Amino acid sequence: MKKFISLFSIFALMSISQVSLAQNKSAADTTIKEFAEVMPEFPGGQQAMMNFISENIKYPWKARMNEIQGRVMVQFVVDKTGAIRDVKVVNKVHPSLAKAAIKVVKKMPKWTPGSQDGKPVNVRFVMPITFKLE
Repeated sequence: MKKFISLFSIFALMSISQVSLAQNKSAADTTIKEFAEVMPEFPGGQQAMMNFISENIKYPWKARMNEIQGRVMVQFVVDKTGAIRDVKVVNKVHPSLAKAAIKVVKKMPKWTPGSQDGKPVNVRFVMPITFKLE
């Protein structure tokens, strides 16, 4: 069986709300935007990100052997410095698929951070990664 991993709507599921992370820091330091005037960007753009994921993701052996497929919705924050943090899966999927998706997202290089009013901001993303066997 040949593995095939596809990506769908990389920048889907973003909304216009804000979430405060901590009350003991200033709002300017802890606010996470769901949408920013200038959204963060993977180095080289969307195609480069898709290539990075395709080249670095590993289809879990156990999932492949048991013909387990599915879409993993990975949520993460691109912080003001472009670093990826707070990576987690937000849908129910097979644990091995979730682990593989988290691992590849954590492996990403720094992004160009998003900005609002000319200042860098933290931005939340939800990225679907689909595992499909052919």
